[in-house]
Amino acid sequence: MQNKKSGFNSEVTFERISSLTEYQVTKRIGARRGELAFSEAVELIADITEYQNQLQSIGIPIPSIKELDVKYFPETEKAAIVLLTPWAGDDVESVLLSLNQDHDQKIIEWIIKEMCHIVLMACTKRTKDGELSVGIDAKANNFTVTIDNSGRRTMYYVDQYPPRYWKDGMPIIEWTPLKSTLGKELGRFKYFDWRGVFLTLTSQLQRIKPLLKKRIETIAINEFERCFEKSEFKEFRNQFTKLPWIIFRNTLQKGDLISAKQIIMQCVHEKVYGVRYSVYTLREIALELAMYQLISLDELHKLFFDLHFEDKEFVSDRWKSIQEQLCRFTKRI
Repeated sequence: MQNKKSGFNSEVTFERISSLTEYQVTKRIGARRGELAFSEAVELIADITEYQNQLQSIGIPIPSIKELDVKYFPETEKAAIVLLTPWAGDDVESVLLSLNQDHDQKIIEWIIKEMCHIVLMACTKRTKDGELSVGIDAKANNFTVTIDNSGRRTMYYVDQYPPRYWKDGMPIIEWTPLKSTLGKELGRFKYFDWRGVFLTLTSQLQRIKPLLKKRIETIAINEFERCFEKSEFKEFRNQFTKLPWIIFRNTLQKGDLISAKQIIMQCVHEKVYGVRYSVYTLREIALELAMYQLISLDELHKLFFDLHFEDKEFVSDRWKSIQEQLCRFTKRI
């Protein structure tokens, strides 16, 4: 039996092997991007191996690699990387979607805390400049959960690609080198700055369960607070209260729709922990609207899709229609 799905860079196949209960995962890396040059594929295999080793060295639970090879296509003179790993459970996004936020609170909280526990292994191993020694992408579908016969749950991190580690003194951020200044800035923040990792983790979980936005924030803050010096985390929390979407939340609670709309139209220009957060700030605004049930899940997911960052200099006019749409949603309060 085979079950296929596509990631942003890869085609992923879940395959039953040798028995009724044993599965393996096959990732065909590069398949979603028009394949790779052969020399590029060979170099990436070395990068993936190094990233896997570095993740394991800091304690990240990640499935072992059973096979890692290049598949060459003579007719196109292109190649893809084939990566085989043991099946490591269902992805966290699928698990959360199957859970009821009222009746399954314990397992939902376990998932949030366990994701925090894993990413904190990376967030607390830092360079002398304070960036993560090994990068990590804290999206929910990059984590999986298994449950054994005794009911014991185990979580894994399963995203070996792109291999986000430091190579030749620079962090690998995406599949191809980023061209825009903003793309490089956002990539380093989201994958190599613990504050960016925190925001990625919380926003991706909140996208799945928007009504739990505040609860997810609280749990994540408590988990992270245990792992950092008081002065550093105090500064993080102080700035957190001043984030555009937190101010937007407080404004909505007061029913001040004029100020709420002003925040929507101006927030893309404001920095978040010193970084131009641009479209991701609008995503956070959308999450606030979803938390108050002013937009539906379908509307939220469409906004997330429309607000996917593209590697080009940010042009505010490009997003003006989305900002105006968000403003219209505030009228539903």
